[in-house]
Amino acid sequence: MTLADPVKNHYHVSMEYLFKLKNPVKYYAWGNSEWIPQLLGQEPDGHPWAEMWMGIHLEGESTTEEGIPLSAAMLPESYVGTPGTLPFLFKVLAAGKALSIQAHPNRDQARIGYQRENEAGIPLDAPNRNYKDQNHKPEILCALGPFEALCGFRPAEEIINRLETFSAGASDSVTSIIRPVHKQAEKGIREFFQALCAIPPESASILSDYTLEHAPVLAQKSPHQAEEWQLCARLAGQYPGDSAVLAPLYLNNISLEPGQAIYVPAGVLHAYMHGFGVELMATSDNVLRGGLTKKWIDYPELFTILKFSPFQPEILRPKNNCYLTPTKEFSLFVQENSGQAFPVVSGPCIVIVTQGEAVVNVGGRAYTLSQGQSAFIPDSGKKVTMSGVFTLYAAGIGV
Repeated sequence: MTLADPVKNHYHVSMEYLFKLKNPVKYYAWGNSEWIPQLLGQEPDGHPWAEMWMGIHLEGESTTEEGIPLSAAMLPESYVGTPGTLPFLFKVLAAGKALSIQAHPNRDQARIGYQRENEAGIPLDAPNRNYKDQNHKPEILCALGPFEALCGFRPAEEIINRLETFSAGASDSVTSIIRPVHKQAEKGIREFFQALCAIPPESASILSDYTLEHAPVLAQKSPHQAEEWQLCARLAGQYPGDSAVLAPLYLNNISLEPGQAIYVPAGVLHAYMHGFGVELMATSDNVLRGGLTKKWIDYPELFTILKFSPFQPEILRPKNNCYLTPTKEFSLFVQENSGQAFPVVSGPCIVIVTQGEAVVNVGGRAYTLSQGQSAFIPDSGKKVTMSGVFTLYAAGIGV
């Protein structure tokens, strides 16, 4: 195998069709201390293992077992876009508690925002920087275990109904906070969400305290909505003083079983609540947040990219081993206990075994991958077959 620029990179890469990977782990406060270590066959160390990144990214790049950066191990013919890069980033995600509510811009919004912040002289690493690049960031999340998420605005009438239930019998202090939000909800989703985000910190604290105390009572009174109220109480315990603890009342509650997935396009407000899964996205760092975080929140900019129409994500299941999405940068595949040809389109792909052990045959060469092991296949257009008792997920170029 030759590199695009072996003199510049000073790396020697052997003639292999598959490279086992070592991947960076991200420790965030919302992570889980056990799930990723268990997948990797390691002992938990008490740290919150939130994400394991598989791919090429400035904030963390996979390497081969010999320590060669993945960007240097790519065949020239496997390049997609810029040589030495991939259009997607593949992750294992372990949400021990809720992630921030967020949305991502489309390409045009990202390009305009990136240029505007450059002209304003905001450094790329500044905490108040919204646009780190000029790309969009659609993503798909596939559950490896039971997974909870919030995704897409509910219809306005559902939001109004839940606000009425929430404020019924509330104290004057709570009623005075929620009444203006309720009135705006009658005008539409945009007006409701802007009013909710405008609640001052002292009022948001009153609201979250009331939620923590009152939501369990509402769960008993409204069994058909019990999960929503229980989640509100849980969020109030995790993020006290944040008005976004009411997110289960205005976003759709999504429960995924292992093997089920959701696709999140640009402009859709969402948050991952709890669970273990794999996530695949276009390579981008553009995130605009709307609550449940201590990080930078720019509500006016968030409002410019949000889609305020109701959106109910489809629960995706694989069709011919592929989770179909409209995104060109990536496709997510799954393979189980099969010796059939792996259905990845021509180009590079990254695979990870989540259960069992797979023997992967690429171009007539056999490689064994055990649970937790991941690998880069520079050219999946070569004949790829698999055998064994296993579950394997793969990230490839969009179909």
